[in-house]
Amino acid sequence: MRLKLAAIALGFVVVASAFGASAFTTASVDRTTSISVASDTNGLIGFAAGNASTGVVSTTSSGELVIDFSGDSANAAGVNDNATFTVGENVSTASNSNAFVITNNDDAQHDFNVQYNPNDAAIVGDSTQNVQFAIYKGTKLVGVASEESASGQILVNSTESVYVDVTVNTRGTSVSDLSGNLNVTA
Repeated sequence: MRLKLAAIALGFVVVASAFGASAFTTASVDRTTSISVASDTNGLIGFAAGNASTGVVSTTSSGELVIDFSGDSANAAGVNDNATFTVGENVSTASNSNAFVITNNDDAQHDFNVQYNPNDAAIVGDSTQNVQFAIYKGTKLVGVASEESASGQILVNSTESVYVDVTVNTRGTSVSDLSGNLNVTA
């Protein structure tokens, strides 16, 4: 009788270990999704031209925010060499005079991180912030992003906005195109 019980127990152990150690290699699970695409103003991370943009920062007909220092001018091709241009007041009144606004349109708070990636890597690492984005919450400077460094995490509550001033510094650079991509992650 003990031999039968031992054989049955051994059988359970073998079966249990076979199923306990097994794992699946593929699976297929379908879920319904709802993904709407919205303009920059109405996206989860909202972008809108500020009140100091003077045509440098604008919104395209498809709703995308654009920063263009040649602007609408038929005569200008860009910014001057050996100069500094600022859009926004770059002082404690940023919410009153700014280049553009970033709004958290989600129902939850998020940590935003702002980074600028230039098309020409030659301006990176020279310690001069050639393209700088100063980020304000109300009147408090909460982050600065440039080709030299990201802003760090900026906590933005649901429906809260942060205000951004843009400064372009061409002093000491031989690069003729400072264009790039502004990346905001949350």
